[in-house]
Amino acid sequence: MTVQRLPTNWRKSRASSTNTDCVEVANNHAVALVRDTKSRNSGMLTVPAAGWNAFLDNVRLREQ
Repeated sequence: MTVQRLPTNWRKSRASSTNTDCVEVANNHAVALVRDTKSRNSGMLTVPAAGWNAFLDNVRLREQ
């Protein structure tokens, strides 16, 4: 049985305000984990790294 360790490098966007209405992301080479700052212990969304990178690229393109 493999024990999966949760990442400790959670971060939120610099564009986020100081309130808790945002998400936090932690990632490694394989996946990005996304969780709600209002309910950190309620689970997380696991996104393959390629999908997360494509999402970020799309966001950056729309910001231009």
